[in-house]
Amino acid sequence: MRRVLIIGKGESTETVAREPRGLVGAGRQVEEQGSRRQTWLVLIFLLAFVLRLAWSFYADADPRNVWRYDMTLYDYEASQLADGAGYVDYWGLPSAHWPPGYPMALAPLYFLFDNNPVAARMLNAVLGSATVVLLYLLGSRLFDRRVGLTAALLLALFPNQVFFSSLTLTEILFTTLLVLILLLTVYLMLGQRAPPLWQVGLTGALIGYASLVRGEALLLMAFILPALLIRWRSRRRVLTYAAVLLVGMAIIIAPWTVRNVVRMKSPILLSTSGTEALWIGHHAGANGRISQFDVGVRYETLPNPEREVKINDVALDEALAFIRHHPVEDLKLIPSKLLALYKDDGSSMHWIQLEEFTIPPQAGAFFGGLASVYYWVALLVAAAGARAWFSLREPGKALLVGAVVYWTLIFGVVFFGDNRFHFPIIPILSLWAAASLVMMGDLLRKRWRPAPA
Repeated sequence: MRRVLIIGKGESTETVAREPRGLVGAGRQVEEQGSRRQTWLVLIFLLAFVLRLAWSFYADADPRNVWRYDMTLYDYEASQLADGAGYVDYWGLPSAHWPPGYPMALAPLYFLFDNNPVAARMLNAVLGSATVVLLYLLGSRLFDRRVGLTAALLLALFPNQVFFSSLTLTEILFTTLLVLILLLTVYLMLGQRAPPLWQVGLTGALIGYASLVRGEALLLMAFILPALLIRWRSRRRVLTYAAVLLVGMAIIIAPWTVRNVVRMKSPILLSTSGTEALWIGHHAGANGRISQFDVGVRYETLPNPEREVKINDVALDEALAFIRHHPVEDLKLIPSKLLALYKDDGSSMHWIQLEEFTIPPQAGAFFGGLASVYYWVALLVAAAGARAWFSLREPGKALLVGAVVYWTLIFGVVFFGDNRFHFPIIPILSLWAAASLVMMGDLLRKRWRPAPA
């Protein structure tokens, strides 16, 4: 309410001008709704954090008490970096077998906490919970805040996303980076004005670091650039953005590649494990799933860096030769790869129970089944409401569709299938399921709302 004082000759009167009650009520309602949503988001974040933290202590999958393959290797590299030994193998010789991004993220924590592997689990709990918030922002920007909150809750409760918190693996860090890259790309696309180039370069730098965590991120522009073209309708502008994205990526990746040229005596862009994955997906006897990497056995007596470089070159040559000379057999592997990639969502239990029973076998079977049922229901809900989120004309929605198609092709065609590999796109599935649920809720309310008198 505002007061207006009118003073005339020989008289003084006061009139009161009031704001329309409807506008005041609407403003207060919007403020209350915003406050409620913020409260819900904080509660969902805390729920996600508590679940992940509690699980990481319940399922204590220590990568040091038994050999846990990737987990033990990542833990070892992080501890060596924290101790100042560099990125080396078990004999202290230079290595580039795994991309360095994840050990680099762990190394400062290991340095601060005296190489305690619990630091990796704490990082997982924080990053997993942060991804829930990032997904809320992404859903709110592409759809509305109801979808954002629903997606955040679905992801906070997603069993396999919780179960991975106890594992020293790249999945949680990479998933956080992927959702952040998608969010920044959406903000670049959906603004009223063209974004400044430094923001595009920052997105490229994040893609570069994500590539150092998992090499599959190297080609994320395969679906980002088409989405940018849908938005701006200008090839020149999109080519400019592509160049800036590449510069941002190069700034992050180039130092590691130069290091490999100097220490490994070979221009290894990211790691030598990429050709290993390519060979497993394309060789005589391949079944579309993970299998024994025979090339590594042949040269196990060689010292590094000669050993890794030799295996890298031979694996690449043999994989490409199989693709050229056996194209029909190679194409027949695709259904097996896709089935292995998407069949269930209990991959965490394999790693938690690897080499020993971290939790009772009955509990592992129960939690693995729970994860898969939750995953299948989310898939069905998302599919049932596909018209709420599927679009190739709206740039934001097309971006998400492109991300899932890209990820499917990478592991369903290029490499090999494994249910662990679909972990990073579960936030997108959660967002699609949330959009479907909100659409269905709106339809039900509209159908059953009583007619006005």
